[in-house]
Amino acid sequence: MDEPSTEAELRAAGLLGRSPEEHWRDNEIAREDRLRQAAKMPLGVNLAAALELSALAADLRDGLRRNLASKSS
Repeated sequence: MDEPSTEAELRAAGLLGRSPEEHWRDNEIAREDRLRQAAKMPLGVNLAAALELSALAADLRDGLRRNLASKSS
């Protein structure tokens, strides 16, 4: 059997991590799913979801700042 050689083959074989774009896309899909679920729930649950999204936004903002800081160094 041939060794995987292209990035796509390595990723498909589980030998290469996901790209930042793939992480971002997966996070966006998960966020949209949570928002759809929250729309179906009572107000208290929606408040909890809003707080979670706020925390996720803060994490994203902090990650972007670290990324920009590391690139400017």
